[in-house]
Amino acid sequence: MNKISNLENIKGSHSYRKIAIAACFGTFLEWYDFLTFATLAVIFGPLFFPTSDPGAALLASLATFGVGMVVRPIGAAIFGSMGDRIGRKPVFMITIALMGLATVCVGFLPTYAQVGIWAPILLVGLRLLQGLSAGGEIGGSAVYLAEHAGNDYRGFKTSFLQLMGPLGILFSTLQIALLRYYLSPEEFEAWGWRVPFWISVVLLLIAFKARMALEETPVFLALSKSSQKTEHPLLSNFRDPQTRKRMFLLFFCISAGGAVLFFCVQVYTAVFLKTSAKLPPAVVDQLSIYATLMLFPLTIFAGWLSDKAGRKPVVISGLVLGAIFTQPAFQMLQSLSGQYLEAPNISIQLILI
Repeated sequence: MNKISNLENIKGSHSYRKIAIAACFGTFLEWYDFLTFATLAVIFGPLFFPTSDPGAALLASLATFGVGMVVRPIGAAIFGSMGDRIGRKPVFMITIALMGLATVCVGFLPTYAQVGIWAPILLVGLRLLQGLSAGGEIGGSAVYLAEHAGNDYRGFKTSFLQLMGPLGILFSTLQIALLRYYLSPEEFEAWGWRVPFWISVVLLLIAFKARMALEETPVFLALSKSSQKTEHPLLSNFRDPQTRKRMFLLFFCISAGGAVLFFCVQVYTAVFLKTSAKLPPAVVDQLSIYATLMLFPLTIFAGWLSDKAGRKPVVISGLVLGAIFTQPAFQMLQSLSGQYLEAPNISIQLILI
């Protein structure tokens, strides 16, 4: 009996690993597509929002990035409700196809100099599609893995999914750093910025094939056979006062706070260093790579710690630490950037030390 039990555990471990890899790769593609836009925000400004004020162009570009963030909750609600009705797997296929299509189209968009006002309009439209897709994908992936993970070490198992955002930024940043190294500034502005969006075609095909082999979650299969499944799960949740209260608490206090912290640290920092701190883009890309690599073991550790200490203490601690240290961290970056600009021949590593 022990041998049979061990074989079942090994088989279950291999099955979950396969499911996790397929789900995580698709989420990596979603984050890569979604965040490449932020990595190139400084480039998008003059190309799609030309103005005599570079600051205004950058703000318009960042606002377009923000549009995708605004519709993310809408995408989460729409695709989350669909996932409860038709299953997690079909929704996975829809969201990844929608994101892939929108991202590839960004790579072929004409600029303002070519088609005028239609360039920013089309860019905002595609950004809306990206935001809807990301909303459905990111939350859906977390639910999918959690429902497959079981009760043992759930935090540790699902923590790998949280690495896909930083990994998407890392992959995007590495590409852009290489393109900047091999291309002249004129070539990069003319067509080099489009390459990361074109590459997403290959990643989309791989992710789509991997997700075709995914299985539906046992939780959804059990619900579909029981009387607990409803035709309109989203409306049912809003009608229940207790559920509605918890939804708003999680959205405004936990999810929103975590999103603000993530995008301040992982997305806006690079923009801040390139614009306000005036650091060279190559140096900023280098720093972004170092910071992202440091985030990987910390994320896994937080997942492991949540299995030991509980989810609530880990989440609350992260939000509190972020609220305390974000402003001082940006002030420190501003100071260190000034030291680097005064002595540009000194290695950036020495200044950080």
